[in-house]
Amino acid sequence: MKRLLLILILTFSFQTLTKADDIRDFEIQGLTLGDSLLEMYSKKEIKEFLKINSNFYPSSKKYFLLAVEGKDENFHQLNVDLMYNDKDYIIYGLSQYKRIEYKNCLKEMKIISKDLKKIFNQSKYKLDEYTQNHNVDSSGNSKFTSIDFNFNNGSSARLVCTDWGKEFEAKNYFDNIDVGMASSKFNSWLTNEAYE
Repeated sequence: MKRLLLILILTFSFQTLTKADDIRDFEIQGLTLGDSLLEMYSKKEIKEFLKINSNFYPSSKKYFLLAVEGKDENFHQLNVDLMYNDKDYIIYGLSQYKRIEYKNCLKEMKIISKDLKKIFNQSKYKLDEYTQNHNVDSSGNSKFTSIDFNFNNGSSARLVCTDWGKEFEAKNYFDNIDVGMASSKFNSWLTNEAYE
């Protein structure tokens, strides 16, 4: 009996020490990269979303961004990157967004970052943390802080806090947090085609 107990304790101890090697082990609202959006919404619901909430990137229509109301009451929006004309609605990029005051956002971002560091095998990613002016605001009054987990296979997880300047806040822009991830295929396309 003591031997069985020892085996069970050791088994569970080693399981908790195992860390994820792949971004797909990270979920946002029950979805991850490679899943179908049909796991959350019906085809009819997705077609309705497509009529009002889809946006193409500037230089290529290979992928598009679809904004939908998420299922998590803590986040206001779920953003999904899908391939154009893919009837299976496979997810290549995924993020969740909520409005939050910038100082509180930074605190929440650190907590989420700590949690991600616990999930992922440190040898599988490089961490990049930075703050810079937001390129949408030419006045330089808006900024964002980002923590990027760049995985060896080209995929990524990203946490971003945005602090909009007064001019943009007057146009109904809100400070926010965005927690997202992208596949290596999608990241390559973003870098090489989406904005060319």
